[in-house]
Amino acid sequence: MKPLGELLNQVKTLKTYTIIKAATIVLAATFVVIAATTTMKKKVQAVEFDKAFTPYISAYTSGLVPKNSRVQVRFASDVAQADEVGKEIPNKLFEFSPAIEGKMVWVDTRTVEFKPTTMLKSGQVYDGELNMSGVIDTIPSKLGKFPFQIRTRNQDFSFQTDGVKPMPMAGTAWEKIEGTIETLEFEDNAGVEKILQAENNGKKLHIKWHHAEDGIKHTYEIDSIERKAKKDHVDLIYNGDPIQVDKKGKQEQVIPALGDFTLTNSQSFSNPEQYIQLQFSDPIDPTQDLNGLITSDETSFKFAVEDGTVKGFPTNKLTKAITVTIHSGIRNNIGYKKNDEEKVDLEFEEIYPQIKELGNGSIIPR
Repeated sequence: MKPLGELLNQVKTLKTYTIIKAATIVLAATFVVIAATTTMKKKVQAVEFDKAFTPYISAYTSGLVPKNSRVQVRFASDVAQADEVGKEIPNKLFEFSPAIEGKMVWVDTRTVEFKPTTMLKSGQVYDGELNMSGVIDTIPSKLGKFPFQIRTRNQDFSFQTDGVKPMPMAGTAWEKIEGTIETLEFEDNAGVEKILQAENNGKKLHIKWHHAEDGIKHTYEIDSIERKAKKDHVDLIYNGDPIQVDKKGKQEQVIPALGDFTLTNSQSFSNPEQYIQLQFSDPIDPTQDLNGLITSDETSFKFAVEDGTVKGFPTNKLTKAITVTIHSGIRNNIGYKKNDEEKVDLEFEEIYPQIKELGNGSIIPR
């Protein structure tokens, strides 16, 4: 699976330049220049903060925002009554192009918030206006509308499968497939679930989902796959259309025949700690010493076994590809031995401190 950092690099058509200007009270405005994207062929004129609004506005939402973002404008002084806080505003104070349906509330006596009814569209620039005259009666007519701009990133996702693995407490007769869909940014759970279909000989299989609270990591599970006398397969078909992503594909997952004790998948992980993960078709004998049965010339391992999953934690830090040998003789939980040898190449990455991006998609203090 590609890390999100790499997916972010794929958004090559968006360029952002931020200019922070000083004013009486730490004035900061965002100047965003947006090149044409896959959804926009013309350059979009950026909206620069007009310093004439300095006495009236202290902060506002601008620049790059997530699809589930709200829009806030904070005034320099109290403009709402205390009993209005938390209540919906009947007057239409915000206008957007393209149009956004939503509701407006006072967060406090100085902050008004626009809550979109549905998520914003990916890869879209929205030009907004706040009706200042509807809030401040004494404001000059030339400042009656406060312009600003927000934009959303083009959505993307990565698709990963952890391979075919035995179901817990089911012996060697039943298998399951687990994996992850990770989106570039927040995505609606219902939309993500429409991305994936699983089929076995034309029959659709039920998929169980678990969605992280951040709306980015979505794990799936297809269980109760029966092993038969001959090997079979399950097709995992993914299509990004439901979340407006032009990405399609299919992976075939081989279901080993009953009695075939095989390696079904291998992966390496570098963060938060380094380890290899080997997935077998059968549960592994938990009492077996795997030292000498799973080896690498580059390091030794400390092992952890859970059902058919073996994790190997290297005893020294790795920064390059290694070759792992899975020797014959590994036993499953009923004593049957794997009688062939396999080699897999796995790569580890150097992990550097992450840099957190600040300022985009949040209220900009002036």
